Amino acid sequence: MIVWSIANQKGGVGKTTTTITLAGLLNQRGKRVLMVDTDPHGSLTTYLGYDSDDLPCSLFELFQLPTINKTTVAPFVLKSDIQGLILFLLICHLRHLIVLWETVMGWG
Repeated sequence: MIVWSIANQKGGVGKTTTTITLAGLLNQRGKRVLMVDTDPHGSLTTYLGYDSDDLPCSLFELFQLPTINKTTVAPFVLKSDIQGLILFLLICHLRHLIVLWETVMGWG
């Protein structure tokens, strides 16, 4: 398994475009592709036809899971209309995590 990461703090530099293009090219070569959307705006999720405001779970909920296994992670996995492309839904609602960490860890 090969893991690639596309990251940059600056907006508008082509992270989503690069990700979906690379995923599409790898898919055309017969590779299964798992995309993880950690963008607070959910641009990749939106590109694949989902409204990030209507999704049932987020990165915050993932971090709240008492155990991680196939069953508990299943709600975070969305199939795309393109066979072989899977989106792992981790839209970052980091404001929730920051408040939790400040409260629990005393980081405030």
